[in-house]
Amino acid sequence: MGGDSQNATIRVLLTAPKRIKLEEIVQAPAFAQYRPAVEVLLHNSGGAAAEPAREPPRASNLLAAQAVGRRVSLMLQNKANKFSSKMSEKHLAAGDALPAYGGKLRLFAMRFCPYAERSVLVLNAKNLQYDLVFVNLDSKPEWLFEFNPKAIFDSAIINTYLDEKYPEVPLQSSDPLRRAQDKVFVELFMGANAAYYAAAFNPNGFLPSHLEAYHKGLELLQKELESRGTKFLHSDEPGLVDYTIFPQLERFESLPLLGKPEMAIEKTKYERLVNYLDAMKNVPAVKQYYLSAETHAKFAESKTKGEANYNMLDTSDACCIRPRKKKQ
Repeated sequence: MGGDSQNATIRVLLTAPKRIKLEEIVQAPAFAQYRPAVEVLLHNSGGAAAEPAREPPRASNLLAAQAVGRRVSLMLQNKANKFSSKMSEKHLAAGDALPAYGGKLRLFAMRFCPYAERSVLVLNAKNLQYDLVFVNLDSKPEWLFEFNPKAIFDSAIINTYLDEKYPEVPLQSSDPLRRAQDKVFVELFMGANAAYYAAAFNPNGFLPSHLEAYHKGLELLQKELESRGTKFLHSDEPGLVDYTIFPQLERFESLPLLGKPEMAIEKTKYERLVNYLDAMKNVPAVKQYYLSAETHAKFAESKTKGEANYNMLDTSDACCIRPRKKKQ
C-alpha cells in the first residue's frame, strides 16, 4: 500500500474540526483494537511527540488505521447535526399528505412504540442521516399501505439490514455463537415485555403469572450482565442486543406510576441492572430519543382510556387542527 493512502488517512484524522486530538479519540473503547496501528502512523507522520523512529508501518497497520479514519470521519461529519430530521412530533393520519422524500433513509414509526425505537437507536448509533415520519396507528394514512410489502418492516429485520448495509460501526459480535446467544437472550427476555403490556394496557387482565414472568425476565437480565462482565451486554460499548431490549426497559420504569409499585426496578434488588439502565440513558444514540417514565405513563393512560394521545409531544402549529367528530 502506497504512502499516499497513509498520508490521506492521517490527514483525515489530524485535521478534524475543533482540534480534536487523535490521541484522545483512540482512547475510546470502540477504537481499542486500532491503537497500536494508529500510534505507528502518528510517529511516522510527526503527529505525536518526537520519539526514536519506529519500524515502518505494516500493511495490516495501515488497513486498521484507515478503518479508524473512516469511523472518525463519519462521527465528525455527523457530530454537528442531529441524527434525524422530522417535520414535527405530529403523527400523520388518514387525509394527511405524504411528506416529500428528502433522499435519506426514511423510517415510519409511532413515537411511543418500543419496536420502532429499536430501529431509531440503531440508526442513531450508526450515525446515519434519516428522516423520521410519525404515523397515527388508529387512523393510518392511505399512502402508508403503498409501502407495504415493498418497504422493509419489522424492527429485527430492519436492524439486521442496517448493520450489514452500513458496517462502519458494527453493532453485532464477529463471533457467530455470540450473535446467536444474543438472539436467544432477547427471546427469553420477551416474557417480561408481555407482562409489561398486560400491566400497562390491560390492568384488569393482569395476573400473578405476569408479575412472576416480569421479575424472572429482570433477574435473567441481571445475571446475564454479571456473567458477561462488561458495561453493556454487547461489550463495553452498546450493541444491537442492547438497543433491542432498552426500549422495553425504558417503559418498564413507568409501571409504578401506573399503579404497579411491585414492578419497580429497585436498586436494592437489581443494582447491576439499575447501573446498566443509567449507562444506557447516557449513550448518545439513546439520549436524543429517550422519554421519561412520566411521559410513557401518560401515553399508556390515554391509550387505556380509548383515546391514545399520539400527539402529546407535538407543539407545532400543524398539530391537532383537524376538527374532531361531534359525539352523537
